[in-house]
Order: sequence, then structure tokens, then C-alpha cells
Amino acid sequence: MKTLVLSVCTKDHIAIFGGRIKTEILPDFLKITPGGLLWSIGEHPDRCEILKEQLPELKYLERLRLFGPGGDLELRREDDAYRWRFIGPAGSKFDRRYQLRDFWAETGIQHLCRHDETLLLWGEKRGDRYYDGRFAAARLVYPLGEHTNKKRAVIKTRIYTYFGRPQFAWYYSLEEWEADEREN
Repeated sequence: MKTLVLSVCTKDHIAIFGGRIKTEILPDFLKITPGGLLWSIGEHPDRCEILKEQLPELKYLERLRLFGPGGDLELRREDDAYRWRFIGPAGSKFDRRYQLRDFWAETGIQHLCRHDETLLLWGEKRGDRYYDGRFAAARLVYPLGEHTNKKRAVIKTRIYTYFGRPQFAWYYSLEEWEADEREN
């Protein structure tokens, strides 16, 4: 059994911003994002793709998540705009022209509690691809390298809560994973 370790975080530890941008300025907005966002998850009407060190196709993009040790930027399409939310290291900056809202300044909340979680992704590696019988037709591609011998993929995340209620999740790593017999 694992012990849950909580840390208390304030504006001195993490930056939390958000806003709304028009669809046509999305490419410019993505050019000014903080460094260290290594992975992207792009959701389109007909597919979902996970990429490393590149952006998905922006046409028909419904949702986008860029994440890594430099932070976690999430965008969600709403009609002719995208709502966005960023959580990352204290000192992270965004340009005010993108309707910047600062969580700490607007809510009056002084602290959040943090704990880490591991999210197991769909599918088990068979040969050169991941496969899951529940989604046999799905093309599951995780950018982990071709020469891995581990069968599963996980996303490492930090969950930030306020009085036990989840407020934010910072995906910070995509990794290979193998079940440990002691965990069963």
C-alpha cells in the first residue's frame, strides 16, 4: 500500500493562469508558450494523437494539452475561441493580450495541496504498437521510442486540491511502465 504524500503550494511555488483567445490567433499564441512542454495531446473529431516535441494539426482541433516539466497548458474549443489554462513553475509568464487571468490574484485562495498520481494509458505493447481489445480499431501511438521493452505507458501528474477538492492537474511526464508484481 502506498502512502499519500501531500505538499502545500502557494503562488511562490506554482503559477496558474487562464484566458480566452480567438481561434485565428491560436498559432501565434502557441509560439509564446513556456519552454519545457515536451508532449502534446491533440483531440480532433475523428482522432486523438499524442506527440513528442511537436504540435498536432491545428485544423479542426477540439482540445489540446501541451505538458512537461515546464508546465501544463490545456486548451478547449468553444465556438470561435479557445479557453486556456496553464499551470507551471512560479515565474512563468504569458502576454496580457491573451486575456490573462491569474488564479491567485482573482480567487483570494492562499494555498493548494499537491499529491502525485500515475495515470495508466490504454493498451499494451505488442510488437511495434500498443493494442487494446476494447478499441481494436484504434491506433494507439505513444511517443516513447521504438526500442522499449516495457509493455505499458503512463502519464505522471501532480494533482492540486483545495480542501480535498481537485482544482488542477499538471501532467509532467509520459513514461514507459511495467507492472511490479509487488503491486498486485
